[in-house]
Amino acid sequence: MSTTVYVALDVEATEMHPERGEIIELGAIKFTAERVLDRWSATVRPRGPVPFAITELTGITNDEVRRAPPFLAVAPRLTAFVGQHPIVGQSVWMDLDMVRAAGLHLTNPVYDTFELATLTLPGLPAYSLRQIAARLGVPLPVEHRALADAGVTVEVFRGLLARLAELDAETLAEVARLLTDAKSPLMPLFRELARQKTREGLGGALGASLRRQLAAGARDAGQGLDTLFLMPRQRPERLEPTGDTRPIDSAGLRALFAPDGPFARAFPAYEHRPQQLQMMEAVARTFNEGGHLVAEAGTGTGKALDVDTRSPPRLAGSAWATSRPGTASSMSAASPAPSRRPGRSCTTALASRSPSPTAPARRGRGSPVGIAHAARP
Repeated sequence: MSTTVYVALDVEATEMHPERGEIIELGAIKFTAERVLDRWSATVRPRGPVPFAITELTGITNDEVRRAPPFLAVAPRLTAFVGQHPIVGQSVWMDLDMVRAAGLHLTNPVYDTFELATLTLPGLPAYSLRQIAARLGVPLPVEHRALADAGVTVEVFRGLLARLAELDAETLAEVARLLTDAKSPLMPLFRELARQKTREGLGGALGASLRRQLAAGARDAGQGLDTLFLMPRQRPERLEPTGDTRPIDSAGLRALFAPDGPFARAFPAYEHRPQQLQMMEAVARTFNEGGHLVAEAGTGTGKALDVDTRSPPRLAGSAWATSRPGTASSMSAASPAPSRRPGRSCTTALASRSPSPTAPARRGRGSPVGIAHAARP
């Protein structure tokens, strides 16, 4: 269970522009992933009047702000409430720009629910707070006030955290690594979630058993548990060229994938997919002729099985299979292997997956495969 404390922050202003607008209300909620700890809000007196459109939107009137203190009078209370906790908000950089322009510079870690939702909720038509909340089933308040909007942010952030909690520690750590390369402010969040997931994995009966086995192995080696990672481990034998230059039998592979072929006879729900056959033939041709191939394939193509059946136990060129943006993907690589660099919208795996007996039976429409081939120089 996470004990990290966050602070959701929302600002209402005469205009959300740090040079033209002024803050008229602040709302902040201190919370964890499990519960709300505290709430704080303050009305702020601007130098100029509250525009009629803002009064219509928020219900904040000139009479209300005229009786309020100026921003610099409430800034110390905001600073004390926020402390050093990560600040959470929807497009929260706009709120922080307003706070900075008013005279308070907060240096806390910042987690933007807009940016986080683009990672965890791909495919939304827009990423406004309203759209994200609707997707997560978070009800919206009737009035557009700072504290009420901060409350929505709390529930949205919790919903996004719940999505991330479904990922394993390795995935979270890999995303943290990519976010480090991208210099994203979200990196500390993913790193902490990865550590938390690792701690959870070493908890309970299974984790206790694993720790005992690891500790026993360390004692046998005369080492402490903290140095266990230095112990020699068995590793799979490295793949080396065999010198076998016989071409891949494309006709035999086509027969394997045929509507009445071995797969169809072995798996009653087998679905013949022309795009899978197209991809198989393209990679077989690359292995036979040399060069490099990049194949873009949509969900349902059958990449996991397709890559393994056409990849021989020898090294002759390179082949990659990647999916369309926003979908799962797989990649089979022969030496020289490509460097693993983050793409904008798709993920790649460096190792091909072993054939799964359920893979041929997986239902899916699939989509045309994009093929790009470069001959060996």
